[in-house]
Amino acid sequence: MLSIAAMTGGQESYYLDLAREDYYLEGGEPPGQWHGRGAEALGLRGTVEKEALGSALAGKGPRGISLGQVQSYSDGRVRQPGWDLTFSAPKSVSVLWSQCDRRTRELIQAAHAHAVREALGYLEDSAAVSRRGKGGETVDRAGLLIALFEHGTSRAQDPQLHTHSVVVNASLREDGSWGAVRSRDFYQHKMTAGALYRSELAHQLRDRLGLALVQERAWFEIADVPKVLIERFSTRRTEIEAALAEHGRSGAQASEFFAKTTREVKAHVAREGLFATWQGIGEGLGFGMSEASRLTRSGVGHPTDPQSLDQAVARATTDLLGSQSYFSERDLLRKTAELSQAEGFT
Repeated sequence: MLSIAAMTGGQESYYLDLAREDYYLEGGEPPGQWHGRGAEALGLRGTVEKEALGSALAGKGPRGISLGQVQSYSDGRVRQPGWDLTFSAPKSVSVLWSQCDRRTRELIQAAHAHAVREALGYLEDSAAVSRRGKGGETVDRAGLLIALFEHGTSRAQDPQLHTHSVVVNASLREDGSWGAVRSRDFYQHKMTAGALYRSELAHQLRDRLGLALVQERAWFEIADVPKVLIERFSTRRTEIEAALAEHGRSGAQASEFFAKTTREVKAHVAREGLFATWQGIGEGLGFGMSEASRLTRSGVGHPTDPQSLDQAVARATTDLLGSQSYFSERDLLRKTAELSQAEGFT
């Protein structure tokens, strides 16, 4: 799944804390990683350091390079530093990850990280735009400056493998200059990027671990991960559903609202201690490390059938034309990815 949250002035501190050296040295989460053509052009590679991220969010690159004009407002508003694009794995993926040995966990994390980068590659090619000139009349394709932070827990300390992709409000134009990002394109391509992330993740899990997948409407799940364990590790979803019922609300917007208003401050807990707790819960519910290993033991990838992709495109076209008179390329990409996720196409 993909969610997008606009950062406002003053919110930078949360993301800068993620880049503190002691945060990951104490076992919180892995260190952040730079990504994107903008980061590459600035020579920002590997681990995200707090000072470099803080400067980028403030509009400055290494060696004092200006990352575009810093807008000032007479009404007291401050410059928007960027956006948090969060990619979350389907719940069964996180649950299986929580019950596996270290090597298998690393393979699942690698699959997730690869899928995130593929989806961001799509966004960088299709939705990375910078405006310039009077009224922003001139539009340039641009490279992005992104800091990736992998996390493994929800606010309720349940397993939830996800990555915060902090897109800095600075983009590298084709002529080498820097300018602000036009964010509306991210929102227009959000659903497609999320579907492509899940499709690539499904492919990676089939290819790296030989996992069997099942289609669930617009997403996939791993076959044979018990629903009772998924429900046990869905504390946040239970809290949100309770809030929806209490207020007589439903739908995606209401769910997003209560996800924000019911959340607590996320605690700093070392991963290794959480794995021991999670696996104890799994053992108690009949799905521990030995059961998880049986799902991944073969390690043999499942081949994909090109005819299945042709069929998915045909189904996607029929579905789209059944509800609208025309559709865009991103609509077709999204629908095809949604219908074929269990097939594991790249």
